[in-house]
Amino acid sequence: MIKCNLGNSLALTLLLLAFCCSTTIGRLNKRSGYHYKPPAGPPHGPAHGFYENSNTLHAHDLPSGPSHEAPSGPYYEYKPSPSSGHTHGVGGGGGSSSSNGSSKSGYSIGSGLRSIAQGSANQAYTAVANQHAAAKQAAFIAKNTLAQAATQAAATAQAALAGKKVILQELEQQAAEAQRSLSRELEQLKSAKIAAQLAQQTAQSANHHVSVLIAAVNNAKSLAEQAEQTSSEVANQLASQSSMVGQAKSRAEQVEEQLKQARIDYEATKEATLKAASSAAEAQVNASKAAAHATIGLHESTHNNPPSAEADESSYDIETTGLGHEIQYESHDVHRQ
Repeated sequence: MIKCNLGNSLALTLLLLAFCCSTTIGRLNKRSGYHYKPPAGPPHGPAHGFYENSNTLHAHDLPSGPSHEAPSGPYYEYKPSPSSGHTHGVGGGGGSSSSNGSSKSGYSIGSGLRSIAQGSANQAYTAVANQHAAAKQAAFIAKNTLAQAATQAAATAQAALAGKKVILQELEQQAAEAQRSLSRELEQLKSAKIAAQLAQQTAQSANHHVSVLIAAVNNAKSLAEQAEQTSSEVANQLASQSSMVGQAKSRAEQVEEQLKQARIDYEATKEATLKAASSAAEAQVNASKAAAHATIGLHESTHNNPPSAEADESSYDIETTGLGHEIQYESHDVHRQ
């Protein structure tokens, strides 16, 4: 989804640049008598003043200043309107020509075309520079978004780890309580065994005294019956206590198994949390590097490349091959480092 958004942003940027270029060309086409023509190689044959025999005016025929050369790129052609009944000419020194014997006043349009060409070159250079900055900014936004997603994933893992830790603590408390309950039940079982042994000894003594003490037969029988009843109750209590001990053992084993599984889950969650934190840190470092790289590239492209016709052509060549431009920037940054 992030890659799709990045592609949409780059496509939108290219569409805006194409629209700006088409608007500039449209403004040139709207000027009276001037039409954009693609470059068609150097002219052959001698030039006749500012106008050729075909009533056309090319950029390579225009007079240039002391520090400007004739452009080798696209040029503009002047076509007079059908309503004009004569062709204006510009003399080399006096400002008039006498091709058919009559003097006619002329005008110079070279400076206007040169201003248009220079303005278009500056606009193209600015558009290319803005396109490079927009591409780097889009890359920085994508990496920053991935870093935020990694940070959120790490926070989610931390929350899961905290939940697992709470569950582990609760299970440890339950296991300790189960162990204490088992100890109490074992103590009660030991007391019950001692009481059963004492009751059995009492019954045996009573039975022994029945044969010895004939005078106290009734009392001895009563004592024996009571001892038997007590022994039966103690036996029932012993059986019940044994059952409770078995249940306590089962509960302790179940809690121990849950504790073991919780520890395994805790270790796995801890490992996943560490991996998520490491990935988040790496994503943050990549985002910081991308921001620094974008800032350095924008600074260098703004201050180290003066606007000129040759620089515009080289920038346009690099722009048409986006991968090659990126490789050139990366090699330049490595050289600086």
